[in-house]
Amino acid sequence: MIKLQKYKSMYKSALMNFHLDEADKKYTALPSTILKSTHENPNKTAVVILKNDIPAGFFVLHQGEEIRKYIDPENTLLIRALSIDSAYHRQGIGLQSMTLLSEFVRTSFPNIRKLALAVNMKNEKAQGLYLKAGYIEDHRRMGAKGEQMVMVKDVYSS
Repeated sequence: MIKLQKYKSMYKSALMNFHLDEADKKYTALPSTILKSTHENPNKTAVVILKNDIPAGFFVLHQGEEIRKYIDPENTLLIRALSIDSAYHRQGIGLQSMTLLSEFVRTSFPNIRKLALAVNMKNEKAQGLYLKAGYIEDHRRMGAKGEQMVMVKDVYSS
């Protein structure tokens, strides 16, 4: 069973030992790299993807003015640094977690109406996942690693 859980220190060890294959490292970062900046910023919430209560994935929900370069921040959360540990690839965990996210946000962030994310135009695998989970293209922008497609989803449409 897949569940989403706000980060707790009990998950730290598993997240520090998280593994990404080389293809994934092109587009996202390891949780060990992201956790420190998340703890230092009250606008960021680390989320652990659990499979049978074991950390299998990770991402950050970011809100506030800092996300304006991607999207209008009003009532919006930006999904950042989504990764699935390579040991859990091809099990549908990414799609399940993005599908569960709307309900998680409705419960944990009741003022949020929209989810947004930026995905590299070369990362077709991730684009397909987000499309299947109900995200639609909003606009494009340039990022540090090339052109990014900004995709959005209404939290209350699913």
